[in-house]
Amino acid sequence: EYKQVYGAKEGIILKSVAMIIKEKKLGENVTIDHQNQNVDSDYVVSSDWRTKTSAHVNRLNWKECELSLTVISEKKTSKGWELRRVFQKEQYDSLFNLIDLKIYEEISRGE
Repeated sequence: EYKQVYGAKEGIILKSVAMIIKEKKLGENVTIDHQNQNVDSDYVVSSDWRTKTSAHVNRLNWKECELSLTVISEKKTSKGWELRRVFQKEQYDSLFNLIDLKIYEEISRGE
């Protein structure tokens, strides 16, 4: 799990995260839970790998929210699915940058 702070409202961050998960195929059936400020997905399977993503937004103050993002990757083995640490800090930083761009797009639309 990695965290990033954004200067946007919870709803805009949640929507932006959901769009990035769909665009980057980091999960299927992406759902937004506005009440609990969460985004969750089901696993997307590609050959011997499966990946899912979850996120949680926490309001820090009147203008900032903290996003906690987790990308879970598992590899199929003879014993079943085993957790693998595929995403490192650099990959999370790239995702946070994409989310940041998506947030600005949503704000510019007046959402």
